Amino acid sequence: MTTVRDSRAPVTSREFPTLHELAIRTLVNSDPNIHRNGFRAAIKELVAELDGDEECLVDGFLPDAYKIDRDAQEILIYEVEDSHPLPPNKLRLYSWFWFCWEAEGHHEWLPRLFTVDRYGRATGEIDLCAAYYAFLDNHRVHRPAL
Repeated sequence: MTTVRDSRAPVTSREFPTLHELAIRTLVNSDPNIHRNGFRAAIKELVAELDGDEECLVDGFLPDAYKIDRDAQEILIYEVEDSHPLPPNKLRLYSWFWFCWEAEGHHEWLPRLFTVDRYGRATGEIDLCAAYYAFLDNHRVHRPAL
């Protein structure tokens, strides 16, 4: 027996995902090493492996998706820019995250931030070093309040 959905009932996000959600799903499905959840735990584990400082565990942001490639020693972060660009405050947090890794001396593990369009395709890379120093020039870089 099939059930008929009441046409007056609101459509839920499970029934009709947003373009943002579809872009993340497409990105995650494109590479089995790209993950949507568990970013903080993965970074905490990586910091412990590298005997790093807890300073590298900046909170305050969760990426749309990420990939930690131990063979290539890369932390790849993905942000979907569907209807609006990355907010300046979130970019500031990402640039601070980059600086923490740079200051720790983990030059080979510096985070890289990629923008993704509504179709799940990476469209560009944001230079986190340049972003950090741009915020520094504007006196806006400091340890984020958590």
